[in-house]
Amino acid sequence: MVHQLYSPSTLAQEMMVDPVRSRATWSKRFVEEYEATRNRVAKAIRFDAPLPEGAYYFFFSIEKYLRGRSVTDVVNACLDAGVSVAPGEDFGATYANWLRICFAGESPERVMLGVERLNQVLAK
Repeated sequence: MVHQLYSPSTLAQEMMVDPVRSRATWSKRFVEEYEATRNRVAKAIRFDAPLPEGAYYFFFSIEKYLRGRSVTDVVNACLDAGVSVAPGEDFGATYANWLRICFAGESPERVMLGVERLNQVLAK
């Protein structure tokens, strides 16, 4: 990841020239699609999570959903259910009892399947 973010090859840089120049033709649709997915997720979740304003992820506390489980237990239960989540502690010690779910790069159908599975894990 470091090489992609901090020192992309000349070829990779050249490959981005056209998308950057033509972004006016595709960026509005891109934003609308992600906003629609975000709104679907917000309606489908059965746990408290703030609505992200301009992001493609939800970041929320699971403190009241732990019910004697550790965050690691919940993360493992999510993985067992087929849902990948990021523990909040990866984003700072203040977020030790938080999770991050990302809906970028997946079809809306797969995202909604993941949300339903996450709902089940947090309900237990």
